Amino acid sequence: MEFYKGKIKAMSDRTELLQEKADDLERVKRYAGEEQIDTIIRKVKEQERVELQARRYKRSYEAR
Repeated sequence: MEFYKGKIKAMSDRTELLQEKADDLERVKRYAGEEQIDTIIRKVKEQERVELQARRYKRSYEAR
């Protein structure tokens, strides 16, 4: 039973942290503008995708 109480507490703490992050993002959106934030997020996601692809190609090349 204590195990599950600990799990529930951890999930609750994680949920609270995620809500704080969501609130922070809303603050940034209000300050900088939703369109600018969406553009930044889109560019970062694209860069992450390109970096992941480059790592995959590198591993594939090194395996040969």
